[in-house]
Amino acid sequence: MRRGQVNDERADDLDRMGVDAATARAWLAASDEGDPAELQDDEPADEPLHVWPENWPVLRLWMRLQTQWHRRPDGGMDGLRRDAADIQLRRARLSNEDEVWEHLLQMEHAAMEAQDG
Repeated sequence: MRRGQVNDERADDLDRMGVDAATARAWLAASDEGDPAELQDDEPADEPLHVWPENWPVLRLWMRLQTQWHRRPDGGMDGLRRDAADIQLRRARLSNEDEVWEHLLQMEHAAMEAQDG
């Protein structure tokens, strides 16, 4: 990847979440209204963020946990506090706790990977 380009991994992410290839292609085609590389860091997107309904529980849990990270001495993230995550997950009283927990761990891993480049 050249400097300044965005590595679009949405199809891979959807595949890892168990979305079948045809559904993923249709969703990606419908959501591609421009090149993400055209947005500058200081430019807000004009369009709202679309979240699939099945992803709302884990996104809400993720947002509740943004202050609950273990930090390394250099200030970097070193993983979510599992105790805090477990408490928030139990409070949500979801029927699919195990699935949401797995998605949360994937998001944690992706965040730490993005931080470390």
